[in-house]
Amino acid sequence: MTKVIARPVLLNLNEAGMFYKRLIPIALGGLFFANSVAAFTANYTLTGETLVAHNVVPYSNGISVLSDWKPVSGISPTQQWQAGQISSSVSELRLTNTQDATKSFVLTLNLKGVSYNAVDNFESVSTNTIYSAGSPCDNTIPTGNIFDVMQSNSTTLYPMPECISSYSVSSTLSKQPFYFVRPIFDIPEDALKQALSVSATPSMPEGTYTGSIPIAIKYYYKTSAGVTTYRIIRDQFSVQINYIPSYLTSVTIAGDGILDPVYDTSAHTVTSSVSSGIFTVTAQGMFANGLRMLFDESHKYVMTSDDGVELPYSLKCSTCQPTQIVSSGVLQETAIIAPGENVSQIIYDLQFSYHNISVTDVETGKYTDQVTIIFEEVL
Repeated sequence: MTKVIARPVLLNLNEAGMFYKRLIPIALGGLFFANSVAAFTANYTLTGETLVAHNVVPYSNGISVLSDWKPVSGISPTQQWQAGQISSSVSELRLTNTQDATKSFVLTLNLKGVSYNAVDNFESVSTNTIYSAGSPCDNTIPTGNIFDVMQSNSTTLYPMPECISSYSVSSTLSKQPFYFVRPIFDIPEDALKQALSVSATPSMPEGTYTGSIPIAIKYYYKTSAGVTTYRIIRDQFSVQINYIPSYLTSVTIAGDGILDPVYDTSAHTVTSSVSSGIFTVTAQGMFANGLRMLFDESHKYVMTSDDGVELPYSLKCSTCQPTQIVSSGVLQETAIIAPGENVSQIIYDLQFSYHNISVTDVETGKYTDQVTIIFEEVL
């Protein structure tokens, strides 16, 4: 059985009076670094068309930044340094299903910049740079203990134009220039949703998709001998997406439960009216491939009177596959599917009935039964 997002929905089938049934819902029932586990990994969950970023926060103008910082260790102390840009040596990021390597897609990703964190406030910031040969980055003047550099006009992952900050940071004493870094990037949400859309070609199955690219963060600094040099911090930037294409949030059922008897005085039989016993089911959520209903094969599909007389009934869903669920008290299908592709709502009818019951087999009285149906999304 596939995973049930919502709890099972229990239906009571009760009868009070002559030949009628009531269907009642009872209950509605997921190089330099000491790496940390989630460092430089953007984590998302896509449920249907709802995207949740777990450790990604807005930066500005649709650009994002990781909410967690990655520690940097083992870099040389200096009295003056100048921030540089982030870059990658590959042109695309491919995400692959962790359970099936044949299922993958290319995700649109643009590296925009890098954020440096010095922990302590910068002592002195000036335009007296130590390196000026590179193109200037788009950046704000470093404030407090944060220094961001960006190349906002970058529209490709590789090749990416190299740039250098227009400002340098100085200190009276030689010390480690910064202790944490994190990338600034752009992953268009619409592009991510489209790549995993149930209408995408090819479509991707449920699962976790992950991929990574190599990145390099370059900065310049002065050595103790006063020589300007640079250092490149090499690492990986990863994206992980938990994809759940379908989910069920609620099921409601409408109908009065009355099966009006129609008597055949010639044949001495009784049959329920064709316009009665209809219950409209409305399922809410996101459905890639429809809604499945599961039926208990150990259940006896008959109504029973207070005196123990049994009345077999039938159950049909004319828009489902298969259509006939119960026939004269005999379960025909343990599972059927109400169709619906890439929709947020599925509405259909279940019809209970009884046919050509001999009046010699029944007697006036109350007939009751309780039926359990489990609803679940088709993944």
